[in-house]
Amino acid sequence: MTGGILSDIDGKTIFEAAKKGDVSANEVVDRYLADLGIGIANIINIFRPEIIILGGRVTAQKKYLTDRLQKHVDKMCFGGVHGEIYARLAREYDVAGYRNLALNVYDQHQIKDGYPHAAANVETRGETVFAAQNAIDGVVVNCHGEWPYQSWGIDRKEDAKIKIEFGRLVEIDRIVLYTRADFPHDNWWKSVNFTFSDESELEMELEKSALPHEIEFPAKRVSWLEMNHMVKSEELSPFPALTQIEVSGREIKQ
Repeated sequence: MTGGILSDIDGKTIFEAAKKGDVSANEVVDRYLADLGIGIANIINIFRPEIIILGGRVTAQKKYLTDRLQKHVDKMCFGGVHGEIYARLAREYDVAGYRNLALNVYDQHQIKDGYPHAAANVETRGETVFAAQNAIDGVVVNCHGEWPYQSWGIDRKEDAKIKIEFGRLVEIDRIVLYTRADFPHDNWWKSVNFTFSDESELEMELEKSALPHEIEFPAKRVSWLEMNHMVKSEELSPFPALTQIEVSGREIKQ
């Protein structure tokens, strides 16, 4: 690939050769990803972040990189392959300071002045595994059951609603929902409504899917939002649920 000129070999060359089946290149890539996986796993085991975001030119390899890297990370992380922490490539908004403003892995019922804070008018059987706080803990595995498959459960209530308080004025323009998708046990919402602190409202159409549901809108400055008026599909299951809500935006300079 380089015409025998060793000085022209770089990381991109090695990855391209590995993709074409070159044995030596594959060995180099495997060793690189194993070493990178050890470093990432050490960070995860010590600090327990919600997600690992990768940057740099190597991210041009996209899923070829992340899929193989995830396998190394799973082997070495405490908790194994439960999938509660995963690696993905840095997106443009990660670099620009654009982030999920709803995320709070430490949120609790009794914490009233810590933000972001999630609260709901109902939680299935009052069980922790169905608490409102699960919807902002960063875990996007949208199955159902014990940890790490927790979710916000609505206890079959048609008037269920969940409120996310930011504790300050923030600028947002994107919402992503991960709805529980353990079909046929679970049902799904055809649409949901959002009410914002600026008195505006937004309706979001959903579909039956294990993939995230995303809506973008003109930027607005709010201190809280509430998800309400969830319209359940006509399927027989009475159990729609929310695994995660991400509210993306930026801090407002005071």
